[in-house]
Amino acid sequence: MGFRFRKLRLWAFLEDASSRISTIFNANIVSNYRPVQLKSAHGLLRQLLKSPDAALTQTLGCSFAEIIMEVVYGYKVTPMDDLYIKITERAVTALLEATKPGKFLVDTFPLLQYIPSWVPGAGFKKLAEQWRVATMAMVEDPFDWTKSEITRGTAKPSIVVSMIQKISDQLDSDKKEAERIMKNAFASGTDTTIAAMTCLFLAMAMFLEVQKKAQREIDLVIGTHRFSDFSDRDSLPYINPIIKEAMRWQTMVR
Repeated sequence: MGFRFRKLRLWAFLEDASSRISTIFNANIVSNYRPVQLKSAHGLLRQLLKSPDAALTQTLGCSFAEIIMEVVYGYKVTPMDDLYIKITERAVTALLEATKPGKFLVDTFPLLQYIPSWVPGAGFKKLAEQWRVATMAMVEDPFDWTKSEITRGTAKPSIVVSMIQKISDQLDSDKKEAERIMKNAFASGTDTTIAAMTCLFLAMAMFLEVQKKAQREIDLVIGTHRFSDFSDRDSLPYINPIIKEAMRWQTMVR
């Protein structure tokens, strides 16, 4: 995945860089997505207050999926029983189960991966197939939905729409490479962001004094009657380093 992204980024620089980089790969473009981020962040806070005992990773996953779906694919998540939120929940659950150390005997004895699925003790193979289907749905379905919207002429502005327009005159091999990367945006963006936020929650639970100082700053600057906004960042000198440290500490991307 990293190699493919670097290849696409290099291609973007070589081919009409001024337009491609400024509209897709420029970090400054992130500010355009702030309304979506704020809406999702505030929704996440409400959900955490409403259901503090709910599974944290699933709650985070749904929130980040909402951002990614709208920014990357132009899809607005529906409030109740959204198809892609369900897909995300299944895929995130699969990821969490599959990566639990020692959960399956095959982790200890790799040779078991070669036994038929009907052999007693090979139930992990059936689970793996179910999880593969769930993960592929998260990778393929959002991208296919956006392409169908483009065909119908009803696609909303998004990264995928912009990218498809910009690669329309490229070689088929470049188109396929770019499509592979765009298809992975949902899966790649969701799991890494969940990991970073989960580590932040862990850090706040481990270092209570830091949590208390952060809360005092929030209460002082923002108060208790509104949510924070991007305009508050310059007034939060203690919170900002915490955010940066959350990205560095136990990072999932190196």
